[in-house]
Amino acid sequence: MIRPLPYCTTLSHVKASIETIDNRILELEALRKLYEDKETELEQEEQI
Repeated sequence: MIRPLPYCTTLSHVKASIETIDNRILELEALRKLYEDKETELEQEEQI
């Protein structure tokens, strides 16, 4: 869970929020790759 920064009152709150942010970044990068693959696929279909 990403806590709003003013509510991060302990080190564990901050670390948990950072971990969640990092995991979301990885998920978004994977999702971006799927979209890029689809884009390439559609571009190749248009060239045919």
